[in-house]
Amino acid sequence: MPKYPKVPKGWYSADCIWCVPGRKRPIAYSTRATMDYIVMLSKDGGTIREVHDRLNYCEEGKRVLVEYIKRGFGDITAKDFFKEC
Repeated sequence: MPKYPKVPKGWYSADCIWCVPGRKRPIAYSTRATMDYIVMLSKDGGTIREVHDRLNYCEEGKRVLVEYIKRGFGDITAKDFFKEC
């Protein structure tokens, strides 16, 4: 049986770990589908705050982007910040 990373309280999945540039400690966790959705929306352009406003039905994605906005990354261009893995 494979070992999965332990998910901190309040998060559903640790498929993808979200970190702030220059730091090792993760700020958020999400599924791979949520990460793909955020990357897809960020390709359209706009800031991280604008991508957050475009997320309609993805509560997990909104929580991830709120963590970045809390840390002062809300006005950064999302297209350059979130790149496909």
